[in-house]
Amino acid sequence: MNRYRHALAAAPLSLAVALTLASGQVTADMQTETVEYTVNGKTFTGYMAYDDEAEGKRPGVLVVHEWWGHNEFAREQAEKLAAAGYTAFALDMYGSGKLAEHPEDAQAFMKEATKDIDQVKARFMAAKELLAKHDSVDGSRIAAQGYCFGGAWY
Repeated sequence: MNRYRHALAAAPLSLAVALTLASGQVTADMQTETVEYTVNGKTFTGYMAYDDEAEGKRPGVLVVHEWWGHNEFAREQAEKLAAAGYTAFALDMYGSGKLAEHPEDAQAFMKEATKDIDQVKARFMAAKELLAKHDSVDGSRIAAQGYCFGGAWY
């Protein structure tokens, strides 16, 4: 019985040390930046995340936001991808400052953004080009992932 109690008592400490070390490694080299870019004269705000300690060029991943707009969730997904060894760019499909808090606003933003398929393509391709040109990215290896509204556009 005593040997089991000892093992259980040691487990939380070793787990805490392992989690502390792992979290330090994940965040120590993470670089993030807000990136403003323009498409057809309109300003957009994206979010780039990457590990600057990783050697060599790596694949890039575009993160296409939900119908709410470019928000914290999209940025968090970019950071998770960066921690996994990618360079990720959470793009903006609506335009700088357009973030919905109510479904009616989200629907209006989505309808405006998607009323012209060429407009959608231009916004997506501008973000793709921006990511492909990043110093850390192998521009021939670009993928995309989208959520909700964003799942339809890659």
